Amino acid sequence: ERSTLRLSGGLLSANHYLRENVYAYFYRQLFVGATLFTSGRSNYLYQQLDLDPQKVKSKRFPSTFDYQQNARLYVATDSVMPDYQNENEYINYLAQSIYRIAQENQCQTMVLFNSLVTIEQVYGLLRQTDLFNQRDILAQGINGNREKLLKQFATGTNSLLMGANSFWEGIDLPNQQLQLLIVTRLPFDAPDEPFTKAEHQLLQTQGKNPFYNSALPKATIRLRQGIGRLLRTPQDYGVAVVLDSRLAQRRYGRSILNALPKDLTVEQVATRQIATKTKKFLKHCQQHTNGN
Repeated sequence: ERSTLRLSGGLLSANHYLRENVYAYFYRQLFVGATLFTSGRSNYLYQQLDLDPQKVKSKRFPSTFDYQQNARLYVATDSVMPDYQNENEYINYLAQSIYRIAQENQCQTMVLFNSLVTIEQVYGLLRQTDLFNQRDILAQGINGNREKLLKQFATGTNSLLMGANSFWEGIDLPNQQLQLLIVTRLPFDAPDEPFTKAEHQLLQTQGKNPFYNSALPKATIRLRQGIGRLLRTPQDYGVAVVLDSRLAQRRYGRSILNALPKDLTVEQVATRQIATKTKKFLKHCQQHTNGN
């Protein structure tokens, strides 16, 4: 028998390390980012960067993108959530939903997942459909690494890219290289990951709620980053779809939505309506763009 050992590492607590060993050697520090804050009242960012909120000046600039005119967010109200009893039902739901939306909307499409295993399972089901006859299907862990897939996707006109963790951020696809973004599931960290478990245990010993002090702000920032892939120039337009009804039905879903661009129109709809609504909005945007 062969046994394996896996080591996980990470910074559980800053303990003023940054303050004493990094910031102390600079006169002033400037932090710049597009998705830094999860909400106006959240101290999550300050804690992660080892900063005293009382001593930091913050300035927020308005977005240069017209989300109201150029973007929509559709949230499925009837999604299937995975559990050990109905894993197959969940994978079937994702494959059928992605197929229906992608078949109805022939455009540059990115589908974001939380795990490579789920990508492989959904890819296997989509492989049995006629979707592969219509367009290029690119999947992380199957067709190549991140750089190779992004290069292929950026030069495509009707490609569908399925990616996990590293595809949620740091990707720039301007000028209609991406028009449809599908988020399969809210990007919460897997609770059984060793580092996540250790971090949550530490927060509990400090009398803090791990969900509200770690899991929720992390997922909020990641979703903002994911949706941020959609509009990269003032001329871009597109649709984001979230196949996770928790965003519409759970109380914390409201706080996540509040962290998204203020003028982004959010509609809660049944999954079967998403494909048609997406097609109608993209056609409207295309006509408006061509008209100008």
